[in-house]
Amino acid sequence: MQKNGKIYRQIFEDGGRKVAIEYGVLDGSRISRVMEPFELAIKNADILMPQVDVAEHVSILADEEVEEVNRLLGEFRKTFSLKAILLGPYIDPKTFHDAAKATGVLKPDGSNLVGVLARLALKAPDAYDRLRASFRKKGIKLAVGLARGGVLAGVAYIGGAKIPISRLPCSLKAALALATAVIAKPDLLLVDNFDYCFNENVAEILSSYLNEQISRGQIVAEIHRPDIAELFKIQYKSILSVSL
Repeated sequence: MQKNGKIYRQIFEDGGRKVAIEYGVLDGSRISRVMEPFELAIKNADILMPQVDVAEHVSILADEEVEEVNRLLGEFRKTFSLKAILLGPYIDPKTFHDAAKATGVLKPDGSNLVGVLARLALKAPDAYDRLRASFRKKGIKLAVGLARGGVLAGVAYIGGAKIPISRLPCSLKAALALATAVIAKPDLLLVDNFDYCFNENVAEILSSYLNEQISRGQIVAEIHRPDIAELFKIQYKSILSVSL
Protein backbone atom coordinates (compact mmCIF):
# COMPACT_ATOMS: atom_id res chain seq x y z
CA MET A 1 0.00 0.00 0.00
CA GLN A 2 1.35 3.43 -0.99
CA LYS A 3 -0.01 6.89 -0.13
CA ASN A 4 0.49 10.09 -2.08
CA GLY A 5 -1.46 12.96 -0.58
CA LYS A 6 -5.09 11.83 -0.52
CA ILE A 7 -4.54 9.07 -3.06
CA TYR A 8 -3.92 5.47 -2.01
CA ARG A 9 -2.36 2.93 -4.37
CA GLN A 10 -2.60 -0.85 -3.96
CA ILE A 11 -0.09 -2.88 -5.96
CA PHE A 12 -0.36 -6.62 -6.48
CA GLU A 13 2.54 -8.33 -8.21
CA ASP A 14 3.47 -11.95 -8.83
CA GLY A 15 5.75 -13.53 -11.40
CA GLY A 16 6.09 -10.33 -13.41
CA ARG A 17 2.34 -9.77 -13.54
CA LYS A 18 1.13 -6.57 -11.91
CA VAL A 19 -2.14 -4.84 -11.12
CA ALA A 20 -2.22 -1.35 -9.57
CA ILE A 21 -5.40 0.22 -8.21
CA GLU A 22 -5.83 3.78 -6.91
CA TYR A 23 -8.57 5.36 -4.85
CA GLY A 24 -9.04 8.55 -2.84
CA VAL A 25 -9.77 12.21 -3.51
CA LEU A 26 -8.33 14.13 -6.48
CA ASP A 27 -9.14 17.83 -7.03
CA GLY A 28 -12.08 17.53 -4.66
CA SER A 29 -13.58 14.54 -6.49
CA ARG A 30 -13.57 10.94 -5.32
CA ILE A 31 -11.81 8.51 -7.65
CA SER A 32 -11.52 4.73 -8.01
CA ARG A 33 -9.43 3.45 -10.87
CA VAL A 34 -7.17 0.74 -12.26
CA MET A 35 -3.77 2.21 -13.26
CA GLU A 36 -1.94 -0.92 -14.45
CA PRO A 37 -1.90 -2.86 -16.74
CA PHE A 38 -4.19 -0.20 -18.24
CA GLU A 39 -6.14 2.86 -17.10
CA LEU A 40 -9.78 2.28 -16.28
CA ALA A 41 -12.25 3.98 -13.97
CA ILE A 42 -14.11 1.52 -11.74
CA LYS A 43 -17.04 1.77 -9.39
CA ASN A 44 -15.23 1.17 -6.10
CA ALA A 45 -11.63 0.42 -5.11
CA ASP A 46 -11.96 1.09 -1.38
CA ILE A 47 -11.61 -2.59 -0.58
CA LEU A 48 -8.67 -4.94 -0.97
CA MET A 49 -8.60 -6.52 -4.42
CA PRO A 50 -12.09 -5.65 -5.73
CA GLN A 51 -13.85 -7.28 -8.65
CA VAL A 52 -13.44 -4.80 -11.50
CA ASP A 53 -16.72 -3.65 -13.03
CA VAL A 54 -16.43 -1.12 -15.83
CA ALA A 55 -17.80 2.31 -14.89
CA GLU A 56 -16.23 4.43 -17.58
CA HIS A 57 -13.61 3.74 -20.24
CA VAL A 58 -10.55 5.94 -20.02
CA SER A 59 -8.99 3.98 -22.85
CA ILE A 60 -10.55 1.58 -25.29
CA LEU A 61 -10.35 -1.93 -23.84
CA ALA A 62 -11.51 -5.31 -24.94
CA ASP A 63 -13.70 -7.28 -22.53
CA GLU A 64 -10.95 -9.91 -22.47
CA GLU A 65 -8.54 -7.41 -20.90
CA VAL A 66 -10.92 -6.67 -18.04
CA GLU A 67 -11.52 -10.39 -17.59
CA GLU A 68 -7.75 -10.93 -17.42
CA VAL A 69 -7.41 -8.33 -14.63
CA ASN A 70 -10.22 -9.98 -12.68
CA ARG A 71 -8.57 -13.35 -13.17
CA LEU A 72 -5.26 -11.99 -11.84
CA LEU A 73 -7.01 -10.38 -8.88
CA GLY A 74 -8.64 -13.72 -8.15
CA GLU A 75 -5.23 -15.40 -8.11
CA PHE A 76 -3.80 -12.68 -5.85
CA ARG A 77 -6.81 -13.01 -3.56
CA LYS A 78 -6.06 -16.69 -3.07
CA THR A 79 -2.33 -16.08 -2.61
CA PHE A 80 -2.73 -13.40 0.03
CA SER A 81 -5.77 -14.78 1.82
CA LEU A 82 -5.56 -15.99 5.41
CA LYS A 83 -7.00 -19.22 6.66
CA ALA A 84 -8.91 -18.24 9.80
CA ILE A 85 -10.88 -20.35 12.27
CA LEU A 86 -13.32 -18.87 14.77
CA LEU A 87 -14.41 -20.76 17.88
CA GLY A 88 -16.92 -19.68 20.51
CA PRO A 89 -18.43 -18.07 22.38
CA TYR A 90 -19.71 -21.51 23.50
CA ILE A 91 -18.46 -24.87 22.30
CA ASP A 92 -20.90 -27.76 22.33
CA PRO A 93 -19.92 -30.78 20.19
CA LYS A 94 -22.62 -33.30 19.31
CA THR A 95 -22.11 -37.03 19.85
CA PHE A 96 -23.43 -38.02 16.42
CA HIS A 97 -22.70 -36.70 12.95
CA ASP A 98 -23.91 -37.55 9.45
CA ALA A 99 -21.06 -39.49 7.82
CA ALA A 100 -21.93 -37.98 4.44
CA LYS A 101 -21.33 -34.48 5.81
CA ALA A 102 -17.95 -35.05 7.46
CA THR A 103 -15.66 -32.15 6.49
CA GLY A 104 -12.42 -30.67 7.73
CA VAL A 105 -14.01 -27.31 8.59
CA LEU A 106 -14.82 -26.91 12.27
CA LYS A 107 -17.91 -24.83 13.04
CA PRO A 108 -17.62 -22.02 15.64
CA ASP A 109 -19.68 -23.97 18.18
CA GLY A 110 -17.76 -27.18 17.50
CA SER A 111 -21.02 -29.01 16.89
CA ASN A 112 -19.52 -30.99 13.98
CA LEU A 113 -16.37 -31.96 15.90
CA VAL A 114 -17.02 -35.70 15.50
CA GLY A 115 -17.22 -35.32 11.72
CA VAL A 116 -13.99 -33.30 11.64
CA LEU A 117 -12.21 -35.89 13.81
CA ALA A 118 -13.43 -38.72 11.60
CA ARG A 119 -12.10 -37.00 8.51
CA LEU A 120 -8.83 -36.30 10.32
CA ALA A 121 -8.50 -40.00 11.21
CA LEU A 122 -8.98 -40.85 7.53
CA LYS A 123 -6.91 -38.13 5.87
CA ALA A 124 -4.22 -37.42 8.50
CA PRO A 125 -3.99 -40.44 10.84
CA ASP A 126 -0.68 -39.29 12.36
CA ALA A 127 -2.24 -35.99 13.46
CA TYR A 128 -5.30 -37.82 14.77
CA ASP A 129 -3.14 -40.26 16.78
CA ARG A 130 -1.15 -37.36 18.21
CA LEU A 131 -4.35 -35.68 19.34
CA ARG A 132 -5.54 -38.84 21.05
CA ALA A 133 -2.14 -39.32 22.71
CA SER A 134 -2.29 -35.79 24.19
CA PHE A 135 -5.55 -36.55 25.96
CA ARG A 136 -4.52 -40.10 26.88
CA LYS A 137 -1.77 -38.60 29.06
CA LYS A 138 -4.57 -37.17 31.20
CA GLY A 139 -6.43 -40.47 31.40
CA ILE A 140 -8.86 -39.68 28.58
CA LYS A 141 -9.17 -42.14 25.71
CA LEU A 142 -10.95 -40.80 22.63
CA ALA A 143 -12.69 -42.89 19.97
CA VAL A 144 -14.56 -41.90 16.80
CA GLY A 145 -16.20 -44.33 14.39
CA LEU A 146 -19.36 -45.55 12.70
CA ALA A 147 -22.33 -46.36 14.90
CA ARG A 148 -25.68 -47.97 14.17
CA GLY A 149 -27.52 -46.44 11.26
CA GLY A 150 -24.27 -45.50 9.53
CA VAL A 151 -23.77 -42.30 11.52
CA LEU A 152 -20.49 -41.21 13.05
CA ALA A 153 -20.21 -41.19 16.83
CA GLY A 154 -17.61 -39.91 19.27
CA VAL A 155 -17.01 -41.16 22.81
CA ALA A 156 -14.41 -40.87 25.55
CA TYR A 157 -13.35 -43.41 28.15
CA ILE A 158 -12.46 -41.90 31.52
CA GLY A 159 -11.73 -44.12 34.50
CA GLY A 160 -13.43 -47.05 32.79
CA ALA A 161 -16.61 -45.08 32.07
CA LYS A 162 -17.81 -44.57 28.50
CA ILE A 163 -18.97 -41.00 27.99
CA PRO A 164 -20.52 -39.58 24.78
CA ILE A 165 -18.69 -36.52 23.45
CA SER A 166 -21.68 -34.29 24.13
CA ARG A 167 -21.67 -35.26 27.82
CA LEU A 168 -18.01 -34.57 28.50
CA PRO A 169 -17.17 -31.81 31.00
CA CYS A 170 -17.33 -28.39 29.39
CA SER A 171 -13.58 -27.85 29.80
CA LEU A 172 -12.72 -31.06 27.92
CA LYS A 173 -15.11 -30.30 25.06
CA ALA A 174 -13.54 -26.87 24.61
CA ALA A 175 -10.00 -28.26 24.82
CA LEU A 176 -10.75 -30.96 22.26
CA ALA A 177 -12.22 -28.42 19.83
CA LEU A 178 -9.27 -26.04 20.27
CA ALA A 179 -6.67 -28.75 19.72
CA THR A 180 -8.54 -29.94 16.63
CA ALA A 181 -8.64 -26.37 15.30
CA VAL A 182 -4.85 -25.99 15.68
CA ILE A 183 -4.25 -29.26 13.82
CA ALA A 184 -6.06 -27.68 10.84
CA LYS A 185 -3.10 -25.24 10.67
CA PRO A 186 -4.97 -21.93 10.45
CA ASP A 187 -3.08 -18.68 9.89
CA LEU A 188 -5.33 -17.07 12.48
CA LEU A 189 -7.24 -18.73 15.32
CA LEU A 190 -9.89 -16.54 16.96
CA VAL A 191 -11.40 -17.77 20.22
CA ASP A 192 -14.37 -16.01 21.78
CA ASN A 193 -14.95 -16.58 25.51
CA PHE A 194 -11.68 -18.51 25.74
CA ASP A 195 -11.67 -18.99 29.53
CA TYR A 196 -15.19 -20.36 29.73
CA CYS A 197 -15.01 -23.36 32.09
CA PHE A 198 -11.22 -23.79 31.78
CA ASN A 199 -9.03 -25.39 34.43
CA GLU A 200 -5.34 -26.18 34.96
CA ASN A 201 -5.54 -29.71 33.54
CA VAL A 202 -6.94 -28.36 30.29
CA ALA A 203 -4.16 -25.76 30.14
CA GLU A 204 -1.56 -28.53 30.39
CA ILE A 205 -3.13 -30.35 27.44
CA LEU A 206 -3.40 -27.25 25.28
CA SER A 207 -0.08 -25.48 25.94
CA SER A 208 1.82 -27.41 23.27
CA TYR A 209 -0.96 -26.81 20.73
CA LEU A 210 -1.10 -23.07 21.41
CA ASN A 211 2.68 -22.81 21.12
CA GLU A 212 2.45 -24.66 17.81
CA GLN A 213 -0.18 -22.19 16.58
CA ILE A 214 1.95 -19.21 17.62
CA SER A 215 5.02 -20.62 15.88
CA ARG A 216 3.05 -20.87 12.64
CA GLY A 217 0.45 -18.11 12.82
CA GLN A 218 -1.47 -16.16 15.43
CA ILE A 219 -4.11 -16.72 18.07
CA VAL A 220 -6.39 -13.98 19.37
CA ALA A 221 -8.51 -14.90 22.39
CA GLU A 222 -11.05 -13.05 24.47
CA ILE A 223 -10.64 -13.77 28.18
CA HIS A 224 -12.31 -12.43 31.30
CA ARG A 225 -9.72 -13.58 33.82
CA PRO A 226 -6.06 -12.65 33.12
CA ASP A 227 -4.90 -15.38 35.51
CA ILE A 228 -6.16 -17.94 32.99
CA ALA A 229 -3.57 -16.69 30.50
CA GLU A 230 -0.86 -17.36 33.07
CA LEU A 231 -1.73 -21.07 33.02
CA PHE A 232 -0.36 -21.31 29.49
CA LYS A 233 3.41 -21.40 29.14
CA ILE A 234 3.63 -19.41 25.93
CA GLN A 235 6.76 -17.54 24.83
CA TYR A 236 5.04 -14.63 23.07
CA LYS A 237 1.95 -13.43 24.88
CA SER A 238 0.25 -10.05 25.14
CA ILE A 239 -2.80 -9.16 27.22
CA LEU A 240 -4.85 -6.16 26.12
CA SER A 241 -7.68 -4.73 28.16
CA VAL A 242 -10.57 -3.15 26.27
CA SER A 243 -13.71 -1.83 27.98
CA LEU A 244 -16.81 -0.74 26.08
